[in-house]
Amino acid sequence: MNLNTKIAINILFFMLLSQIGFGQKPQSEKNEREKNEDIRARIEQEIYMTKDPKLGYVPTERLIAAKSVAERQKNNGSRDALSGVSWKPLGPKNRGGRSRTMLIDANDPTGKTVFVGSVGGGLWKTTDITLTDPIWNPVNDLMGNLAVTSIAQHPSNAMIIYLCTGEGYNNGDAIRGLGVWKSTDGGTSWTQLAATNNSDFYYCQKILVSSTGILFVATKTGLRRSANGGTTFTKVLGSGLGITGAGNDFAYDIEIASNGDVYGSLSGSIHKSTDEGVTFDAAPTLPVSASRIELSCAASDAAYVYAICYASNVVSGIIRTTDSGLTWLARTNISGGSQGWYDLCIGVDPNNRDVLFVGEIDLWKSINGASTWTNVTNVYSGGYVHPDQHNIVYKSGSSSEAYITNDGGIYRSTNINAATPLFFYKGNNYITTQFYACAMHPTALTNYFLAGAQDNNTFKFTSGILQNGIVAWGGDGAFCHIDQNQPQYQIVSSQNGNYGRTNDWGTNWTSGPTISGGRFINPSDYDNVNNIMYSCAAANNYKRWDDMPNGNTVTNVAMTFGGQISAVKVSPNTSNRVFFGIDNGRVYRIDDANSSTGTSTNISTGLPSGYINCIEVETGNDNHLMVVYTNYGVNSVWESINGGTSWTSVEGNLPDMPIRWALFNPSNTDQAILATELGIWSTDNLNGASTVWGTSNTGLANVKVSMLQMRQSDKLVIAATHGRGLYFSDIFTSPTALFDVEKKVGYIGTGIKFLSTSYKATSWSWNFGDGNVSALENPVYAYATSGLFTVSLTINNGASTITKTGLILILPNKSIPYLIADGGGFEINPNDFGVDHIANTSWEKGSSNVGGKNGTHGGSNAWVTGLTGSYADNTESNLMTPNYDFFFTRHLYFKILVQILN
Repeated sequence: MNLNTKIAINILFFMLLSQIGFGQKPQSEKNEREKNEDIRARIEQEIYMTKDPKLGYVPTERLIAAKSVAERQKNNGSRDALSGVSWKPLGPKNRGGRSRTMLIDANDPTGKTVFVGSVGGGLWKTTDITLTDPIWNPVNDLMGNLAVTSIAQHPSNAMIIYLCTGEGYNNGDAIRGLGVWKSTDGGTSWTQLAATNNSDFYYCQKILVSSTGILFVATKTGLRRSANGGTTFTKVLGSGLGITGAGNDFAYDIEIASNGDVYGSLSGSIHKSTDEGVTFDAAPTLPVSASRIELSCAASDAAYVYAICYASNVVSGIIRTTDSGLTWLARTNISGGSQGWYDLCIGVDPNNRDVLFVGEIDLWKSINGASTWTNVTNVYSGGYVHPDQHNIVYKSGSSSEAYITNDGGIYRSTNINAATPLFFYKGNNYITTQFYACAMHPTALTNYFLAGAQDNNTFKFTSGILQNGIVAWGGDGAFCHIDQNQPQYQIVSSQNGNYGRTNDWGTNWTSGPTISGGRFINPSDYDNVNNIMYSCAAANNYKRWDDMPNGNTVTNVAMTFGGQISAVKVSPNTSNRVFFGIDNGRVYRIDDANSSTGTSTNISTGLPSGYINCIEVETGNDNHLMVVYTNYGVNSVWESINGGTSWTSVEGNLPDMPIRWALFNPSNTDQAILATELGIWSTDNLNGASTVWGTSNTGLANVKVSMLQMRQSDKLVIAATHGRGLYFSDIFTSPTALFDVEKKVGYIGTGIKFLSTSYKATSWSWNFGDGNVSALENPVYAYATSGLFTVSLTINNGASTITKTGLILILPNKSIPYLIADGGGFEINPNDFGVDHIANTSWEKGSSNVGGKNGTHGGSNAWVTGLTGSYADNTESNLMTPNYDFFFTRHLYFKILVQILN
């Protein structure tokens, strides 16, 4: 046996034995949401916020023109944006966003390359889905503003791929789509099909290509067919074509059987074509009521087709034909299910016509042709799969490998044919979380952030690098606040005004009040001095949470706003002064807002009608204000230098798109940055109609940004994107050396990745504590010896230095036996053990006072799962031992005592 073989065996045993994990499971969605009405409320709010008031709808197609402006500026190297603006991602890398579609790329014979369409995060791709943590990359920045709903690949030419956009189910944030897009180079570059840049293709549910290249698109204006690669389309199924039973144009699904028969569903009817979709038959009588109908053909038997039907707020039935669509019979229905208008899918085993899955909130399996069903995900009962299933895809020809996409990303099963299949989350590094709001700790250089996500809880971030998020609060995460004077006080919220709080720095969270009458995602702001939170209420009212730290007292204050609050800003300068933006375009200043009435002043002269989403107030000057509007078709950015007595549009050269947030440069308030539908824009001179804005998206993308927040202590800025997670920028800061590491515990010869999170750094000088150095920004370094190492980083040739003592622990290589008597106890060699902590409760070193947690073979250096109590839900933490050399031993065993406490 040579040395290399010996090393390989050592590594194998390290992988199997040297990580002792506890509580390792995906973050469950138990009791996450009552969602059916919530989705509709979110839709209505987004439409109301962004519609063109003159048109009455959301003209999303204007994003193409806006994107062209952004691209021209990027290509021309525009000097009009603030210089040196860059963004770095924080994540979360362990939670994806809503994903309606996926494609296993036929160009990869291994089947490892996968595309996923995220609504709000765009089109993403991995070249190895089989990895524990696949490496995902966004395909196209513009796609981040599209609701990618379906992807299809040409069966005879895999380099041709199509995708369609626009969620026709009346849901979601990307209200309208931008037609159909085509790639002829295997998905690298994409072009919008000109024939689909119109209202017929604003909402596309499904796209499919036949073996001969016939392209079908199921839209809200009928089933569309193209025989020339998308150059032209013809409506072939819908109303007005003389097809019996085709009483409307809402096409939900299109499927092709193995014999070439084409099946299409309209709202309430199913139709079949035997001539590649040129003509469709009359609708047969269905045994159940139906509006939305999703179809799946059994590849092993062309006569078998299944459908799952939804009507009147329930899954109304599972139906099947065994005679190629002549007759349909009702099969056994699944239990529950009230939001099939939003999430509904079905898939049949390609090799067994009697095995199928259907999905709504949960995923259900039948092995007997839909006679009986088993719930295989149980998402509301502590299951391991995110709720709201949108798609199930079998790998071609496989009965064992399949994928599901849902509101949490993508899952893979390699034993889908088992009685109880296992699902593995493949959304790590698929950074598509859709955030509404964010907040940060007030202390300079502190990496502690909160962010509320659509469908996906409120997350806590505790480092300055791309990281796994920690769930702080459930539900649709919404506005959140951290007290800037007493940061142990923090507020989180979820849909419909449900609030939570912590009084102990985010360690424990408890329920606060429910503030009714506001919006689905309820705007609010927090008075750090007086510990009062102000929020939206019913029209002509605002509400106060008067005793946030410990009580639940909510006071309603009536006003004459003429509408409902859409933005809240507590003055940073004048005690008990609050500015309210109203959904009619007005701005009110309320003095003595903490009293029973308050003094109201309308400061709206000159402002347009529309939805004000943000009011920015200069720190130190209440007379300098900025408001932004989220509507298309409205001048979106306005400035006042006299406290709102008059306003001037500073929209300048901005394209027509929603603007969602604004910040002044604290060092020069003639400069500002904006959160927009296409990333971050900035100006170096607020100059009325002559204001020139430029893109500032380096490191980011042309993605919707919902909110910006700035910390006064060091001027750090964070951005909550609606599709790419949380980011930060040093745009307004001073040069400061900062860094973090992906892992603080490792082994001899294994690389440790160091990441600079420094502000305004242009050069880097690392000292790894063992005599070795590096000038790279983000070096990967492998230590040659074990021990505890101090690491320092100097930036900009000495402008700033940071040193972290005893930061890196490199565990030793050990021979056996490694008994306590041989030095194997925690007390004898404490640096032989370390922790790789992932999320929530960590292994900790010390003697616990909790019964059963005090050490048996160690005292102050014993390892326990949380010194002060049992570990939290969704915990993942690994206790790492030395790397053992088993080379000379034939009879091997490994023994460690682990005591599990409930």
